[in-house]
Amino acid sequence: MLELRGLEFQWPLLLWALLLLLPFGWVYWRLRLREPQAEQRYPGLRPLAAPARSQRLMAVLVPLLFGLGLTTLLAAMARPQALLALPQRQLDLMLAIDTSSSMRATDIAPNRLAAAQALARQFVDQLPNHVRMGLVSVAATASLAQSPTKDREAMRQAIERLEAQRGTALGSGIVIALSTLRPDADIDVERMTTGRSSRQWYRDPSKPDQKAPEPVEPGSNRNMAVILVSDGKPTLGPDPKQAAKLAGDLGIRVYTVGVGTAQGTTLKVDGMNLRVKLEEAALQEIAKATQAEYFEIGRPADLASIFKTLQARLTLEKPKKTEITGLFVALGTLLVLLGAALSLITRQRIV
Repeated sequence: MLELRGLEFQWPLLLWALLLLLPFGWVYWRLRLREPQAEQRYPGLRPLAAPARSQRLMAVLVPLLFGLGLTTLLAAMARPQALLALPQRQLDLMLAIDTSSSMRATDIAPNRLAAAQALARQFVDQLPNHVRMGLVSVAATASLAQSPTKDREAMRQAIERLEAQRGTALGSGIVIALSTLRPDADIDVERMTTGRSSRQWYRDPSKPDQKAPEPVEPGSNRNMAVILVSDGKPTLGPDPKQAAKLAGDLGIRVYTVGVGTAQGTTLKVDGMNLRVKLEEAALQEIAKATQAEYFEIGRPADLASIFKTLQARLTLEKPKKTEITGLFVALGTLLVLLGAALSLITRQRIV
């Protein structure tokens, strides 16, 4: 998809050159008036006979093509520019899905985890072929269920294998997703997820020490994104705010999707009845810190609208002002050549 809007000209004064079309039109009109006299004086110049209807059509179409072509070429001298939103050439996504026990709640039919899996399947089925997607399962710990791939069947199988477990470590899920997207960032996953690190005891001599990348503007990386689907408040693992800060420093947006309802429902866990409801605060903070957005699945019908919004956010670059002089020149030249070809075919001359 190519979106073009906000047309402007860097040298608008050159648009006055369009006035040159007036004498061109007058000369063309005068030549057309003299044609009957010239044909009577020089019968050899008379074009081959053509149906009257076809002649009338060409009498309008040929000057129209010439006029539009010359108008476009003259406008190109003013250096036009517009806001262009172009499809991403490469996009890597990590989908982190909460598989904690509370995701078995049935306030969304058939349950929250099934709703999250349905959203994931829509991504797998409808995202462009050039997009790579991976999957992280988030419970008491986070694990990589599928590394980024273009193999849609592998992703479908990974999604179907998700099962509810205990605990919710949202921070760990984000860290695992970020380290998968950016292995070059050399993220100390062990330290961030457990508070301890074995790096002080062991260093691979075959790998040179890497410097941590310089922080960038949050949300500036348009080629990668994380989508976190959860029903709310973390219970284990690192603080999601720290993980969100890391994502912001890497410029990676973390879109969050809340699954459940504010009223919640009663869920039986280990023989106890627990009231579980959607806890939005942590999810909203994560999205805000990374310049992303928060969405809510309150009912199954929300899935389609959330998917469409996310797809639009993820597959288009931010519109930026771009010079399109070349486009104007190409279009103008094409129109002039087309007009000349039609005139040559029907009248045996260009004008």
